[in-house]
Amino acid sequence: PAAWQAKVRAGVAVLAAAHGPSEVLAGLVGGRLRRVQVSDPELNGSAARVSAALDGCPPGEAAAALAPFGEPGRRVAAALAKVDGRCA
Repeated sequence: PAAWQAKVRAGVAVLAAAHGPSEVLAGLVGGRLRRVQVSDPELNGSAARVSAALDGCPPGEAAAALAPFGEPGRRVAAALAKVDGRCA
């Protein structure tokens, strides 16, 4: 599947999503992304910066946080849009 999310316990989930060559794996704690891992071949070594930009960000705000990263950032945001981002 292009995206999945699994509840671990109340307020905590893990998620993975892909869009084109972009992939993201993260924890979701209290509605915020944590321990984000991103891969996209066009990030040219900036994957750690993208991951840091997303850490602590609500999934619904990912597009704004990733705007400075151009097309790869848009793909990562599109991948995150495929999960519901709730961990109630």
